[in-house]
Amino acid sequence: MSKIVFIIVLVVVVAVAITQFQGGRYKQFMQTAKKTSATIVNKGERVANPKTKRMERWVSFRFADEQGNSHTVETDVEYDDLWQSFEQGQAQDVYYNPARPSESHLAIILGRRIQLADTIKTSNP
Repeated sequence: MSKIVFIIVLVVVVAVAITQFQGGRYKQFMQTAKKTSATIVNKGERVANPKTKRMERWVSFRFADEQGNSHTVETDVEYDDLWQSFEQGQAQDVYYNPARPSESHLAIILGRRIQLADTIKTSNP
């Protein structure tokens, strides 16, 4: 029984650490990111792990960088409510790295991820 408790605690600690690390990376990304408007191109679900049949949801979006070059990016959406709200042709704000526009994040997803990391950080000083 104590092994199970130890494993659960370890998994939680690792998950918290990863979330906080990612939140820090997103905040660093925001320091140089450019904001523009994107259009939702498509969304879907796929099997992420054939053994467990775990599904993952994704959305693809298109935007133009400040030079006018078009970029289409696909990203995972871990929030059911956000994924369900996306519609083909819908406009969404996007932040992108001007040096590497393929590194881009829909603003609504990025905001949720940063908020989650901040919540965890304040809950675990």
